Amino acid sequence: MLLLSELIGRRVREATGEESGRLRDLAVRLNEPYPSVTRLRVGRGRRRRLVDRAQVADIGDEAIQLRAGPDGARSAF
Repeated sequence: MLLLSELIGRRVREATGEESGRLRDLAVRLNEPYPSVTRLRVGRGRRRRLVDRAQVADIGDEAIQLRAGPDGARSAF
């Protein structure tokens, strides 16, 4: 089981291995018996973006690895 408190602040890496920021928050869908994660909020400095959960390739002990392709990422307001 993953705990939010263990994930917040974890490094997020692009498919290339480049660090794109750190996990700042998660968006979940609440209309299900067990809330499911829909997006990750990733931040680096003052910049923030939302990453669709389909773009997550792996959640490791040290970092969250994203898949190749820009389709799941968009700038957060």
